[in-house]
Amino acid sequence: MDGLFVFEGATDFVNFCADRPMLSSWGIWPLGLEERAKKLTGNKYFKEFKEKFSGNDIFKYEVSDKEVVSWLDSIYLMYNVFYDSELNKYLDKDTKIIMEYPIPFSNNKRVDYIIQKGNKVLIIECGMIFSTKDLRKVYKKKINETIVYKELISNFTSLDMKLGVYSMIYLPEYQLEGGINSKHMDINMDNSIRFQMFIEEFFNLKEKNTNILPQFSIEDFE
Repeated sequence: MDGLFVFEGATDFVNFCADRPMLSSWGIWPLGLEERAKKLTGNKYFKEFKEKFSGNDIFKYEVSDKEVVSWLDSIYLMYNVFYDSELNKYLDKDTKIIMEYPIPFSNNKRVDYIIQKGNKVLIIECGMIFSTKDLRKVYKKKINETIVYKELISNFTSLDMKLGVYSMIYLPEYQLEGGINSKHMDINMDNSIRFQMFIEEFFNLKEKNTNILPQFSIEDFE
């Protein structure tokens, strides 16, 4: 499997972000992707990602600026999942984390992230909402996308491969008038913990620990 970036395990992914400090402290603002893209065209990581895409022969068309902004959001979210996490020692060099995986013969469809370990493949899509009122609509859309991607990818995997899907919904963490939106930041962090738990369960990484449970979920704020 190939993609925009391919990481040899969670530690490799975390180190990639650590080498680009702005990615690990990224700001998700409550603006549309197009408006945010206009403010980021001079950002060096924005340029790096866009040039990396354009220079890769596996991609058949130019990427939009809006998509590049969504990549920067998602890599920050995934960093929060793996940073300072026990997942790092379980998802080591026998694991591949693929960002922007192009599905063969799918009319240029791409998966946000794939985690592959042994005979298991986890298909991950991210989606932003501005308010928790939009949660159910956006979650339904994103989870349906991952199910379609799962079916498309299954055409090119052996019968003994187990494919799973996960949709990670996130909220802007800053306010237009300035300052952090601590409520949204807490929800995003809570969802990172839930995703960690899902990864542990899906890949059977360690014994279940029911004592470590998030205190709330997005639904609690509707």
